[in-house]
Amino acid sequence: MSGISSDWEKVEKMEVEEAENELKALSSSENGLTPRSSDGDNVGDSGGMIESDITPKSSPILSPSPFPTDEFGFPLAIFTKGSVCHPYLALQHHELLQDVNIRSFLVGATNILFKQRRHLTDVIVDIEDDKIEIYDAELRKQLHLHTADLRFADFLVKHVVEERDDIFLDGTGWEGGDEWVRSQFCLYLLSLLSTTENGARETNYHDFNTQFVEAYKTTHNYRLWKATQHDGIDAMHTGHPFMGQYSAADIKLRLSHVMQNTERGKRLGTAVAKTGQAVNSAVQQTGKAVGGALNQAKSAMSNWWAHLNQGPEGE
Repeated sequence: MSGISSDWEKVEKMEVEEAENELKALSSSENGLTPRSSDGDNVGDSGGMIESDITPKSSPILSPSPFPTDEFGFPLAIFTKGSVCHPYLALQHHELLQDVNIRSFLVGATNILFKQRRHLTDVIVDIEDDKIEIYDAELRKQLHLHTADLRFADFLVKHVVEERDDIFLDGTGWEGGDEWVRSQFCLYLLSLLSTTENGARETNYHDFNTQFVEAYKTTHNYRLWKATQHDGIDAMHTGHPFMGQYSAADIKLRLSHVMQNTERGKRLGTAVAKTGQAVNSAVQQTGKAVGGALNQAKSAMSNWWAHLNQGPEGE
C-alpha cells in the first residue's frame, strides 16, 4: 500500500481534534453546562446569539467513524478517507491507483501488468504461485511473525483443513467455517486494541511484533478509533490470544516458517532436495554396480563349481 503523506496526516489530525471537541461539547451539555460564545455570554441566554435545541437524553454518542459502531468501536474505519478496496480491478481502471487522493488500496487483479508496476505497491499476494512478496524492507520487519502469531496461524490452518466426517452437519460445522475464521480474527483484533489501550509496551507488544503495533498506531483508522471511548474494550483480554511459554512445537513452527517463507529457507530447501536426489541417484548407481559385481561373482563361482564337478567324472 502507498504511504501516508504529510498533508494527509495534517487532515487526519484536524479530523481527530474536531471529533474530540464535539465529544467535549456533548459532555458539557450532558453535565448541565451551557455552552458560551467567544465573548463569554451564555449561548442559551435571552441576549445570546442562538439557543441550542440539543437535549441530553436524546443526544447520540458522537463518533468520528463514518458509520455506526458497537461497544468495541467495530467495524474499524479502514477503507475511508482515501483508502479504497476493490475485490477486482480491471486494467482500464489502473490509473485510479495513481490518483493523488488515494492514500492506500487493497485490490484484486489478474493482469500481469499490475504485478510488474512495483512502484505502486508494497505487497503482492500471488495466489497462483502461493507466495507473498513484500518489497519494502521496513514493512517486512513490521510484518515479521513472532511465535504467538505463528501459533495463531497454525491453529487456523489446522482447523480449516482438518477433515470432519459428520453425517448431521454435512461439512457445515462451526469450527473451520467462514464465520468461525471471522470470529478468530475479530478476537485477534480485539486483543490487539485492548493491548494498545491497557497493555504495557515492554511486555505485551512483543507477541504482536512491537514494530507492527507502533506502525499501526499511526494509521488513520486507529486514530479515529482512539478518538472515541469504547467501554467494551476494557473487558477484553489484554495480550496476544496465543501468548505463553516456548515449547518444542514452537521450534518446529519457526523452522517450518523459515523454510517456506524466506528466500534463504527456500534456497536451503532447494539445495537439500537436490542433494537428496543426487544421493538417491548415487545410491541407485552404486546398488546397480554392486549388484552387477555380485552377479558376475556368482556366475564365476557357478562356472568354477561346475567345472570342478566335471573334472573327476572325466577322469
